[in-house]
Amino acid sequence: MISRFQRIIIQIAFIVIGLFQLACECVPGLNTPKVIDPSVSANIAFVHSLPDIGSLYPKTNNNVFNEINYTSYNISYNKLAVYDIITLENSNKNILYRQVVELRQNAFYTIIFYGIGNRIREILLDDSVRKTDGENSFVRFVHTGINTGAVAFKLNDSIVTNIMTYGSYTEFKEIEPGKYSVNAFNIVNDSLIASISDFTFSDKQKYLVILKGYLIGNSSRPLECKALKYVQ
Repeated sequence: MISRFQRIIIQIAFIVIGLFQLACECVPGLNTPKVIDPSVSANIAFVHSLPDIGSLYPKTNNNVFNEINYTSYNISYNKLAVYDIITLENSNKNILYRQVVELRQNAFYTIIFYGIGNRIREILLDDSVRKTDGENSFVRFVHTGINTGAVAFKLNDSIVTNIMTYGSYTEFKEIEPGKYSVNAFNIVNDSLIASISDFTFSDKQKYLVILKGYLIGNSSRPLECKALKYVQ
């Protein structure tokens, strides 16, 4: 039998625990790693798919990276610690995003920042590709187009993805190098909503094909399909 005094002690203990948890709340999803060691590193690339925001300025505890532009056609890798905190700032030095990443040593990744207004989401992609002795290209597809609904992609007349919803992506697909038309179409009525004509995918090269911008709405960033090339 628990005495009245013991009940009071238990209630006080629960109150103290609750207050401690409230006091320790931080940025949602941000768990500071125990050790940030820049000598143990991975490789990361950044892609800007935020049509309502200008240039982005990423940095970590130990690095300040080049600005990333919405209109860029190239993707390049940067070194960062396998445990690190990525911060995004705008041109006014306002912090827009802050998140811990945990990566594999020497591995390659891409982070795509996308969303509407200042509501930033991210997609973290593992850029590993299957080793091959061939001369093929490697292409992956990402859907960040706003107000488009579900889509699929075609290379020339061949469908190369399953149905893709907003924020979804594929793994790298191996294709024969050469010139292709890249088409994004609405899966409900099969209408073409964005395309790239006669794009050349080079041998042994990685590409990210991304649907971005507004189908309806922001006329300064209309919907487009872009093929981004990874530059080592």
